[in-house]
Amino acid sequence: KPSGNAFAHFESKADTEKAKAHNRENLRERFVIVEEIEEQDFIKETKKDRKSNQPSKNYSSSHVKLTSLPRKYSELDIRNFLKNCAIKKVIINSSGNSSGEAIVEVESSDDQARALICHNSTLGGRMVAVDKVEKMEVSKLKGEKIKTIKFCVEPKSTVDGDDVLEECKEIEIDGVTWGSGNFTQSVDKKSVIELECTVRDDLEAEDIKREIEKLADFVERVEILRNEKCKTSFILDKMAFTFDVKPWDNVSNTEEVLEDCKDVDIKGVIWDKGEIIPVSDSKSKIKL
Repeated sequence: KPSGNAFAHFESKADTEKAKAHNRENLRERFVIVEEIEEQDFIKETKKDRKSNQPSKNYSSSHVKLTSLPRKYSELDIRNFLKNCAIKKVIINSSGNSSGEAIVEVESSDDQARALICHNSTLGGRMVAVDKVEKMEVSKLKGEKIKTIKFCVEPKSTVDGDDVLEECKEIEIDGVTWGSGNFTQSVDKKSVIELECTVRDDLEAEDIKREIEKLADFVERVEILRNEKCKTSFILDKMAFTFDVKPWDNVSNTEEVLEDCKDVDIKGVIWDKGEIIPVSDSKSKIKL
């Protein structure tokens, strides 16, 4: 639900004073309170919006998407519609112009800005929407292969987990679109982030992992989640080892040895319950 609040950051103190002069003036049918706030309050309030659970958008700076195009149109029609822009390429999806959509690649971000000004202008008697487009959608239209990679990220205990999630999603990598991310519990009962991203097929999971690990002030560890079915635990790249433990001859209580072994604390190691196996009438070994 919208809060009814909005924030404006001005170039100068003089501009701030001009804005405050509009306090309690009407905007449509409601009067609006305009008041100055401190910078730390601005950061705190806008931070709430950044913590929303919506997927991070990774927009291209050199493409726009046209929708609600006429039933029949040509590439020349689109070039004339965006006549103030330097156009490199017009991409029409596989269903042709009957879809009413096209993506246009322009020379620069300035050309993109000029194209966006044409939003809701008419072409062939129809009002055409012009919007930014996500890089991943451009990749799909170009026929590039796409894959999904999942990471488990353990935040440092000294920082807020929501902040860690947002920092991860703000990492910009060409060809990577972040999902919303969610918190779950690791097998060692720690709160971790399960973060999914959609990437071009030529990108490697290890390279993306290294980019996340650069957030050293926020992140304790990062692992690639290989088990796609895992939803509730921190299942990482893992291997199973079996140890045969033979107690000293003078040790009579093998169960105590087993418990001592399981009390060995090694990061990343989870012991199973273990098993005591008789090897003779008076001796046993431990399988762990």
